[in-house]
Amino acid sequence: MNYRRRFSALLLVLILALSAVLVSCRTSGGGDKDSGSGNNSGQESDGKYHSTAPVKDYKGATFTVGGIDPNIYSSMILDFDFEENPQDTVQSAVYKRNRIVEDIYKVKFVNEYIGYYTETPGVLDNMVGSDDSKYQLIMLVQRDALSRVISGYAMAASEIPYLDFDQPWYISKMNDAFNADGIQLLAYTDSIMNAYMQTICVFFNMGMISENPGLENPYELVDKGSWTIEKFYSMCSMAMNDVNADSEYNVADGDVFGVVGEFDSFYPSVWIGSGLKAISVDRRGQYSFSASGNEKFIDVVSKLSDVVNTPGMYCSSTDQFSDRSSDGDVMRDAGTKYFSTNGALFRIGCVGYIQLMRDMEADFGVMPLPKYDESQSEYLTRTCDGWIHIVPNTTGQNRELLGTMIDSLGAESRNQVIPAFFETTLNYKLIRDEDKPKTQEMLDIIFNNATMDLGDTFIEIFTSPIMKAITDGNGNFSSTIGMLESSVNQYLRETQEKIADLKGQLGQ
Repeated sequence: MNYRRRFSALLLVLILALSAVLVSCRTSGGGDKDSGSGNNSGQESDGKYHSTAPVKDYKGATFTVGGIDPNIYSSMILDFDFEENPQDTVQSAVYKRNRIVEDIYKVKFVNEYIGYYTETPGVLDNMVGSDDSKYQLIMLVQRDALSRVISGYAMAASEIPYLDFDQPWYISKMNDAFNADGIQLLAYTDSIMNAYMQTICVFFNMGMISENPGLENPYELVDKGSWTIEKFYSMCSMAMNDVNADSEYNVADGDVFGVVGEFDSFYPSVWIGSGLKAISVDRRGQYSFSASGNEKFIDVVSKLSDVVNTPGMYCSSTDQFSDRSSDGDVMRDAGTKYFSTNGALFRIGCVGYIQLMRDMEADFGVMPLPKYDESQSEYLTRTCDGWIHIVPNTTGQNRELLGTMIDSLGAESRNQVIPAFFETTLNYKLIRDEDKPKTQEMLDIIFNNATMDLGDTFIEIFTSPIMKAITDGNGNFSSTIGMLESSVNQYLRETQEKIADLKGQLGQ
């Protein structure tokens, strides 16, 4: 097993961010629920969290986890286990967590990496088709995980015993989005750190801010409530620079852009930060097409399209680095690298991109997504996707063991892994001492205001075509959304019917 150097740089931001969450919401399962006290909280007199699943001797049963290769993706935490205790603090916490759970329940974890995220759904499908129970858990990207649960290829969380979603190691902001018609479809616990890592933020170049007297201090804008889409766009316009004055903007010429990003990281983040969602789920677990007939949504995507089609405003990693492989994070990494060498004022992307900025020429800051306008009450953060372990629905699965392991890994992650992040944060060298308090304040805002748009999960039915229209400069977004409405609503109805069928099969 390779112990990648990216982890050490990534450590700081995640600890900073998670420290904010944990200090204010240590017993809230993502900040929404009060866990209470005593046995119901899962926290005992020793100050540790303990699974509420019954302790049982599983007599050395093998528990095999199939995962996505962590060497491919530099902005994720994909490691499930290690062959020996690593020196890295966080990796060591993961290792210790697993050994504790193994010792309590007398199980043996086996960890296998399959490859790219595009490969794991096929492995799961083949397992179910041949009724092969090789893996007890297998990692999929969220949209693939949800589709497998709805189709019956993977177990819904409601089918698995001992999962107590009121416990603090369950991430409520994620789980609430995947509770439909009373069925809990997916189970996010603190063992799934990508639910935190794939939170979208805005990085900015402090050097460019200080050198350009016309650019306002982003931190002061956030503090005043003036960090809005309009301000974001105006600062992008002021920062861009056609270095060789050829009226074209290219990374090959070293031109300076307003913002660098990828369409899937950038576009939905703008409307989510504006308080909008393309697809919503209500308290009854019913899906709705929120973008339909929404004039504010049309206004936001129309202005966004104008911006990304204005030369110099937006550096698309997909276009500017199209000569690079699309596998893994290669083009995304290239975009982050260009930002880090003063190629753009802003970089929109997930928190995990921080590790690529270790050699950045100028200091950088981090801030939340811009608001729609100053009247918006709070800054909102997009939680994008969240790769998750799910259970292949094969007859050989021991559901009691599955529930015990999922719950116990979550509880012990809260004991071991999350504290390993936040306890060693502020001593790390990546962020200057004088910037750390403000960085933590910004990350408080980012993590405490995280939300989800199910348009990210049902990406093909609306988000993909609307992103293409934004890039193409369609112009008439009211018409574009109207043309998609019938197919989106049909898809949502069919999805709701499948969930209702699943509910019937579960006898709920």
